[in-house]
Order: sequence, then C-alpha cells, then structure tokens
Amino acid sequence: MKHTEYGVHIALSKYPMGRESDYINYLGKLYERYRDKIKEFLRLQEGSSGKKIEEHLAPLYSPSIFHVYSHFDIALVSFVDNMKFSQRVFEPFIEKEKKENIKNVSYQILSGSLMGDKSIEEYKKILNKEGTFLKVIQLKINNGLLIGSGNDLLQSILKKINLVFNDFKHDDFLVIDSFNWAEIILIVSCKDSNLASQILLYLRSLCLIDLESADLISKFCLYKQWEYDKKDIFNSHIFNDSQSYLCVNYEDYSKGVNFNNLDFKTQIEWQVKPGHLPYFLKESKEVLNVKTKQPETEKPQFIYDNIYFKNGKTDFLIDELEPDRLTSNIRVFERLRNNVELRKHIRKVKTKPLFSIQNKILLERYGEIEVEDFYGPSNVEDNLMSYKVDPYKDIVLHLRKLNISRNTRKKVRKVFYNYNMGIQDPILYIYFIDLHKLLKSFVQIIKTLADTITTPIIEGDTSSDMEFENFGVLKTKYVEDIIEDYLKVFEESLEDRILNNYNFEDINEFSIDVNSNNTCLISSLDSVLKLVSSCFRLDVEDDVSTNAIVTRTNETETQSNKLSVNYNIDHINNPILIYCTLMKEILNLEQTILLRSNSELWDSLKTELSKDIELKEIGKILSDSAIAYFEIDYKKYYLTFFEDTELYIFWHWTYLLQYTQMYSTIGCFDEANFREELFRLLLLLEGVDARYEITELECPIPELQTFWDRHIFRLYELVKKIGKIDSFASIQIRLKKGIQKSIFDLQNDEEKKSYSKSIAYKNFSKKIIKFAIEDTNQFINLKNQLFKDLHVAQKESTTKVEKLLFFKALSVNSFYSLEYIAKRFNYKINLLRRNFITGEPEERFLKCKESWFIDPLGGFFINSVQDRKDYMEFNNVILHCLWSLGIVLKKYNFINPTKNE
Repeated sequence: MKHTEYGVHIALSKYPMGRESDYINYLGKLYERYRDKIKEFLRLQEGSSGKKIEEHLAPLYSPSIFHVYSHFDIALVSFVDNMKFSQRVFEPFIEKEKKENIKNVSYQILSGSLMGDKSIEEYKKILNKEGTFLKVIQLKINNGLLIGSGNDLLQSILKKINLVFNDFKHDDFLVIDSFNWAEIILIVSCKDSNLASQILLYLRSLCLIDLESADLISKFCLYKQWEYDKKDIFNSHIFNDSQSYLCVNYEDYSKGVNFNNLDFKTQIEWQVKPGHLPYFLKESKEVLNVKTKQPETEKPQFIYDNIYFKNGKTDFLIDELEPDRLTSNIRVFERLRNNVELRKHIRKVKTKPLFSIQNKILLERYGEIEVEDFYGPSNVEDNLMSYKVDPYKDIVLHLRKLNISRNTRKKVRKVFYNYNMGIQDPILYIYFIDLHKLLKSFVQIIKTLADTITTPIIEGDTSSDMEFENFGVLKTKYVEDIIEDYLKVFEESLEDRILNNYNFEDINEFSIDVNSNNTCLISSLDSVLKLVSSCFRLDVEDDVSTNAIVTRTNETETQSNKLSVNYNIDHINNPILIYCTLMKEILNLEQTILLRSNSELWDSLKTELSKDIELKEIGKILSDSAIAYFEIDYKKYYLTFFEDTELYIFWHWTYLLQYTQMYSTIGCFDEANFREELFRLLLLLEGVDARYEITELECPIPELQTFWDRHIFRLYELVKKIGKIDSFASIQIRLKKGIQKSIFDLQNDEEKKSYSKSIAYKNFSKKIIKFAIEDTNQFINLKNQLFKDLHVAQKESTTKVEKLLFFKALSVNSFYSLEYIAKRFNYKINLLRRNFITGEPEERFLKCKESWFIDPLGGFFINSVQDRKDYMEFNNVILHCLWSLGIVLKKYNFINPTKNE
C-alpha cells in the first residue's frame, strides 16, 4: 500500500456545555482561515490556475464533523497537505467584537499520512456518506514482531487488512500511517456500527502465521533474538492493543435522524458537581423524559430508571429504559443542550456504546477452543525484567556518600522507578528502551563521582579533572548540576514517549512543544542517531557512554549536547532538515574527543598562525569550537554529501537562512554570524577542494551582498594562506584516514575506496540512480531501495558489518533526498521575504515563477499546487523510511541487557 500526497488530521474534543453549535462554527473558521490563506498565496504565483487551486483545496482543510460516543464528544476529520497544521493550537477562532468565550474544552490531535490507491475525492466521499457511522481505530503492532522487521511487517499487515475488508465485502475505509503511540489508524465508515466492531474483533485475532511474510518476519524480529520457538513466534498476535471511537455524522445526529433499528446499547455516565446530586436528580427527572407514543395514555416515560454511584472520572451511571435504542441517548443530549438549569449541576457527560460479541465470527476464526491450545510468547514480561536499571537502588547509596540532598535523591529514585515500570509495559517498552543506556550511564557516572571521595579525603590528591574545592573536596553543587542535567533529559524524553498514549483518556494536549505527538518517529529517530553514533566507536566494546544519547523535542532550533539531540518539532516533520544535520548533531557530541585526538596538530597550526601578522586575526576566530566544527564539516562533506561541493554549498546556506538564531529581531541576518559562517565554508573548501576558485562563489541572497563584499576577499586570502601551512595538510590527511578507518574498514578492498562513488554505485545501479532522480515517483523507489538495503544488512553475520550497511543505506537515501530538494530549487537560494511590520510574506516576492522558498522562520514555503503535493508525498515517504530504519535498528537496544541476579 503506497503513501499518498496527503495527510489526515483528526481532532477529538469535548463539547462546551450548551455551546455545541457555536463551538463547531468557530472551529470551522479555524480551518477556513487557514485554507483561505493558502489560497491567497497560491493565487499570487505567476501563471497559477484558479481552477487548479480550487480543485486542490476543495477536499482539504474542510473537516467532516462527527458526534462521538466516548469520553470525547466531537471528531473533526480533515485532509491536509502540510503536517504543520497538526501542530497549530486547536483553539476556536472567535471574532473580537462578539467577545464570546468557549470555556474548559479539552482536545487531542491524531495525525498521519494517508495511504491507499483511491483519489482524495473518493476518500472524502467515504467520510461524508449520509446515515453512516464512523469508527476511528488505533492499532498498536506487537513490539516483539515489529522490532527488527519494520516496513516488512507493516506492509504485510496492510495487505492483510485489505483482504479482511474484502472478506467482509466492505470497501469504505481509510488507512493512516500514524506516528503516534499506535502505528496504524483505520477509519471505517458503515451503515451498521456492528460491522466495524466485527472487523475490529477479527483484526485483533490475527496472528503472524496469517501473514504471507510470516517466515521472513520470524527470522529478524525481536522474539527471534529472544530465542522463542518458531511455533510461538508464528502464533504471536499481530496487534497487542487497540483503541477505538464510534462516531456518527453530526448533521444526522443534530437533525435527530431515526436510529431505532440499531441494535447496540449505550450507557451514559455523568460527572456531577459535589453537593449537586439532589438538584441534579430533581432537574433530570423533569428534563430527561418524553411522552409515550401510545395515544391511549399521556403519562411521561422517563429515559432512565435508576442512577448508580460509581468510581472513576465520572461519578454516576444512569440506567436507560431503552438502552438498545440509540434514540434514547440522543434525547439525553438534546435535552442537555436545551436546559440551562440541568447544565449547572454537571461538568461532563460520557457515553459508552456496548456491542454484543458475534459468536459466529469467533467460531469461524478459532473453532472449538481448548485452553491448552493457546500458545505464543507468554513470558514477555520476564524478558523485559532483564532491561531494568539499578533495581536494587545502588545509586542511592552512592548519592548518600556524595552528601546529596534528600530531595535530589528522591527525584533520582523516581527516575529509575518510572523507567523500570515502563520497560515492563508490553505496549510501551519499545519507547522506554531508548532510555536504557542513558540511565546505565547515569549510574556509572554517579558511582565514579562517589569513588572519587576516598582519594581526595585520605590522600589529598587533587590531580583529577573533577571540580574540587580547597583541600581536594568534591563540590556538592558540581555533582548536583550533573544530576540535574540527567533528570531534565530523562523527564523531557519520557514526556515525548508517553504523551497521549493508551493510558490517557480525555487529557488535554498539555505539551507546549507538540500537539499531535510523534512518539513513533521520535523513538525511531533515536535509534538512527544511536546507530550513527556507534559507527564512530566500533572499536569500543561495551562502553556505557556509547548510545547513551537520547532524542527529544524541546528546543526552538535543532541542537545537541553531551546527553541528547534536541529537535525542533517542525524539523521532525521536515525529514530533509534531519538529513542535513544528522551527521553534524552526532559529531557535535564528540567535540571533546575530536579536539583531543588531533590536539597536537591544531596547536601546531595555531602556533603557525600566530607568527603571521595577517593570520593573527584568524587565530582568534579559530577557537576550540571552531576547530571542532571544521572536523565536523569535513566529515559531513564526505559522509553526507558524497564530496558534492555544489550540493554542500547549497545546503550550507539553506540551513542557515532558515535558522532563526542567525537573525536579529527585525529579520536581518547578523553580520558577525555571517562572517563566521563564510569563513567556516571557505576553510572547508580549502580543505576538501582547494581548486575551488573565488569566482565560482556567489553571495547567497542580495540582502547579504554588503556583508559578502566586505569579507569575502579578505577571508579568501587568509584561508589560502592557511592552506599552505604543513600542519593544515597533515590535519586533512589524518581526518580522511579517520573517516575511512572508522566507518569503512571492511574486509572488502572495494569498500576502502572513496566513499562517494563506491557506496553510491554499490547500493544503486546506474539505472536506479537515474530513475530515482528523474522519475516522478522517485521517493517510493528510494524507499523500496532503502528497504532492500536493510534486508542485505539483516543477512550479514556480524554486528559490525551489519551496522555499517545500515549506515550506508541511510547515507545514500539522505544524499538523494538532499539532491532532490536542491534540484527543485535549481540550486538557487530563494529566500521568502517577509514584511518587517506584519511578518506576513511579501506579495511582490510571491508573484514570480519560483514556487520554492526558504522560510526565515523555519523550514520551506511552497507556493504551487503540484509542488505542495510533491513535497507532501516526499515527506510521507521519507518519514516512513526513517521510521522503518529506526524500528529495525531497535534490536540493538535489546542486546546485552542488564543482568539482574
């Protein structure tokens, strides 16, 4: 099943009591304003077709609205062509002059890419059929099967889902590739709500043996690594959790369409304000009743008979007199909307639809079931126990030795408690495992700090690099600062991995960083970063610090530190910006090691610079961080850009121009930043391509021409002088050898040749390369080729070779992705100009033939119907590639667990 050029945005929300119609109207304006703004910009492009724009936007940002029978009351399902929309604050737009407030309304956002072969218009019709129910189903794939298998398993499942719907003779459904805690979202539209429930029951019963790729999956999945029998693996259920919402078309619901023939029950639960029960009972008896339809009597017939007090988020449950008729449920909500007095006593109303299990369906699936016939991996929790960290709380003893405060010790214990509970969760351990090495590293560093106490106190030895006070006593604040760094990384990383998962019900979108959480993608990207990091430390055995980094989303701009790589959420949704910086962020973590490994050469270079009066200025620029950045840029040039100088230059300026920290608050690029980045580029070119002449370089945008003219010739001359220093040449030789040794030191001599050609042509035939660049479906082909490379890696016998093949598959995929975007820009830096006062894009810049712009506020601005569709498909496919690669690589996180005796 292929990805389309569209995304799906699902907003689940509560009704504001008595303001349902107003709320829906206000939300409609939120979508409408966004759609109108896109339309306005698209029309500005020279040669744009108004008809094409209308056809493109007709099915987009125009939500289908449904009443939901659950803890949420309303669902808005919309198709989108930009996933940034999912990150917008879902707040109803209200005109200022009306001054009407919508109070206390919680919401959740689900999103993902649309998959399938139908047109967008056909999918829209499925959502908008009259008199139909909609079932939104989140499906969590069994982690033991998914880890190590990735796309192979997903595609096999999607094929089976299609067959299941064919068996049920039902074709009105959508499949969404989700990056939330569950990997698949199904939207099923049907006249009979029981049908969707029967399909869900059947899907929940499927086992691996029901898939055509069962044999392949069983060889590479985590269960195989845990040494389960093939029979047990084959009988593992495909899904280990599901969560569903039943909805009905809102117009049908609000018009009171007759649902008398529907045979499922409903239960209504109420949250009544404390002390308001007597008033609630009185008002409800007066309000929640209807007159009987029998003409011979006019006695009122109450909708409910008994009220029960219950535990939980809702306090009371009413016994409906006609629970099998959905009409009674509708009457309750009708009367609530129309009665102000009753609404004064309640906070929430929740509906539970109940469906009878179809025994026939189960018998067809299972036959006569005997208890002893059931088999499959039954001791998963036992395996997960071995991945607990510090179960005996040894770290607390170390902290006491360091004289750490009680409050800090408490927080540290809570960190390990939260992790050790989460790693045993059979649904969420795929995300908690990301934190395993981080916490092992935490234990080790605290133990090391504690062990330093004995020597300073007894021997007075202060030769350590640790921060000591007088007389060699370790500073408590120094230790507590280290602990706080770990606590912060753990807390924020954990939030990314548990936000809005199956444990949460009607919780609001409380994170200020993300709306629709990308749990799957963040966790997969974490595994990719760990792979790249480990490839620079292949010779280090069982080093706890290796792979201790964690991926999280908490920064304005993508950046890294010694414990984590912090991604801007818009970069997570923009995979090309991940590819552009992935190598850099990993190498940033290695700066100290890089400086130490070549310290004598850098010191020699700086000494030579100090002897030349003209070069003294550059000597000041070459701080330790600048030195490390040269090495990072050097490796990025080879490992990401395959020695393509033109491509490197394009992405050097493209990334910086959408990096807001390079600008002043009035939107002007800072001159000091420009000078530093220009020097950084020139120094790299001197190191890797000294033949590159100044005449071949152009100022990236006209606004920087003054800065360019002021610095380019002077910096170019100075860099050329640096290039003639012997120690600079020695640095290049060592760096290039280091790249070949650390990444490509394989048995095959061919692998030791230049990375750019050998890897590109080894993994892609010339035919594939040409096809991938020129064909309109290039990214589907790139995706398929990447997955093919993954299979090659999986068949290798040694971990070292396997990791390197994964690394190369990722590099090749990222290279062609970066090249594709550069080609769409025609290698021209095209910056979107914004009005200094309003911040809105300048219309005069949008009235040109160009349709791709670099947005100084971050990311790209695309101003053409077809290009927006192309870029959305690009995002969908490449994000899926990153997800699948990360899922396959997660098996390395489950190697050599902590042994708890």
